Amino acid sequence: MSKPLRVLGYIILGVIAGLLFAAGSIFVLSRTDWGMKKVRNFAFEWLDKRVEGTLTLGEIHGPGLLKGMRIVDFGIVDAKGREFLKTDSIEVAYSLRTLIGGEIILKDITLYNPRITLEKLPGDTAWNFEYVFPDTTPGESTSKRKLIMFTDARVQNGTAIVRMPFEPDSPIEPADTARLMLEKVPGGIARTMRFEQINTRLNRVIWESPLEKGRLFEIRSLEGRGFVWRDPFVIQSARGSLTMRDTIVALDMPEIRMPGSEFAVFGRIMMEEGGNKFDVQVDSKRIRFADLQWVYPALPDEGGGSVRLRVQSQPDGILWLAQEARLSTPGTNIAGSFGVVTGDTMYFTRVDLRASPLDVKLIEQLLPGGLPVSGLLIGTVEIKGPLSALETSGDMRREGGDFGRGAQIAWGGAFLCSATGSSDLDRGPSDGVL
Repeated sequence: MSKPLRVLGYIILGVIAGLLFAAGSIFVLSRTDWGMKKVRNFAFEWLDKRVEGTLTLGEIHGPGLLKGMRIVDFGIVDAKGREFLKTDSIEVAYSLRTLIGGEIILKDITLYNPRITLEKLPGDTAWNFEYVFPDTTPGESTSKRKLIMFTDARVQNGTAIVRMPFEPDSPIEPADTARLMLEKVPGGIARTMRFEQINTRLNRVIWESPLEKGRLFEIRSLEGRGFVWRDPFVIQSARGSLTMRDTIVALDMPEIRMPGSEFAVFGRIMMEEGGNKFDVQVDSKRIRFADLQWVYPALPDEGGGSVRLRVQSQPDGILWLAQEARLSTPGTNIAGSFGVVTGDTMYFTRVDLRASPLDVKLIEQLLPGGLPVSGLLIGTVEIKGPLSALETSGDMRREGGDFGRGAQIAWGGAFLCSATGSSDLDRGPSDGVL
């Protein structure tokens, strides 16, 4: 055999031997316990460099690292020794090709019994997740960012706890905090909100993108129970998307279902120093008052309807604008639009309402100050216009209440309020007595 042929044979044998060695290495790393331990140590070191705090990572199991893995007992404790994340196990699949290319694209992720705590303790200038995952590349351009994306992610029986400083600007009464969940934490008192029994499926989560800053969560389904105040609320199902860019959170939730209510939520929440700002719209197909008693306990147990609600921050408070409202309870039917601005003072705006009949007991229940009359007002009341010039008319009679006989009244005119707070009533025809 000639020398060139012998050299070619050695080269071919070397290539075959190299391929066999590579295949054997992949098999050892992906199929054996020894290989799993090596990968576990590599993953631990990789995460530990990117997390400020104490990292716990249990065993890694699975059919093979080329297909996916199951991580047992994963958790993060922040630098202050407070729990940030704890989960029984995580199952994940991925594409080896994208990992080698520098992108992190994980699919078919399931977190079992995760518990996450998001808190900003009194005296802190940032939230705990900002300390746990510090920005190591300030001012980095989007062109240097890598794609970190999760697809088809699930959470089973999750719990989320949110804590923030409770630091009122002025003295408060016990009644002001009766519905809040407060607890003593290092540095002072924190208000706590709790969300539990969370089961969700996310079509896609973009955690980092080379195209633009921000995060995207596409929610395919969501259910759970929450305690923003002491009274709980229940979400039976929800879908939509949530986008976070800098200090702006955008909501696009076309479907949210509660036991007796169904509505959609759209808008933005702007997180700023001194308080958050809102511009959110809620479109309801049906609302049951009992589902909303966690927000306002004075709402009646029975009744509901439909309404388009706009919640918007104003210079002097928060505007609650109800439009196209059709609400009813036993003894009361209300239709139209009205706005309430709450803040240091409360006032009504954009009022265009029609009520027939009107149960005084219900109004007394909803208003903190009560009313000087009682009973059921049967007939019609119409109110239109701004607070400075309310156009009012009505034709009603009262039945029941504190007096033995009923009363009847009809009126029409404008209630005018001057800049000094005085008023003048342009009276129309009236009859009867109250």
